[in-house]
Parts: sequence; C-alpha cells; structure tokens
Amino acid sequence: MDLDTLVPVTHLRVRRRRAEGQVHLILDNYYFDLDEGTDAVWRACDGVRTVAQVAEVLHSERGWALELARSITRDTLSAFAEQELVSLVAHPSTSNPSAGGETHE
Repeated sequence: MDLDTLVPVTHLRVRRRRAEGQVHLILDNYYFDLDEGTDAVWRACDGVRTVAQVAEVLHSERGWALELARSITRDTLSAFAEQELVSLVAHPSTSNPSAGGETHE
C-alpha cells in the first residue's frame, strides 16, 4: 500500500511536552526531541488525515514547498512508526466494505 494513502494515528501513550523552548514526545521513559518540522508533522496528525493530507497541511499552513512538505512528512512519519509513536493504518474508505464491522468517525 502507498504510504501517502495511509492514516497516521498517534498512540495514546505518547505525550507531547514543551519545556524550556524544546518540544518532546514522551513514551514511557523515552524522550524524543522534535524540531520545528517534526513537531509540525506531529500536530497535523489527527487520526483522520492521510499522510498526503498531512503534507498538504504543512504546505498551506507553514508555506513550505509541496515537495519539501511531502518529503519531511513521509520521512518523519516513517521514523515515528519505527519508534512506535504512531501507527500507519489504511484509510477507512480503502478498507474492504464487505468485511463488516463498525466504522468510527
């Protein structure tokens, strides 16, 4: 599946904290320092937007060139997924509609 069509879902155990001008993500006893770009990606993840849509938010809100926003978004979310800070899941509209089950929006 194409990374751009996946939805980044932040894990509930991860907390975002700002202290002394620095932004951190905290998972259990691990701290991850964020720079301006990675923090912008984190804040744009709402559990509904796809990776491509997160990049578009950064493009429009931060004024970054679209290709730069896409590159930063993809790289950041891949790293976040590796560190288990987010899960990259299929968008509900791309799921098998005949599979049944509930849809939560």
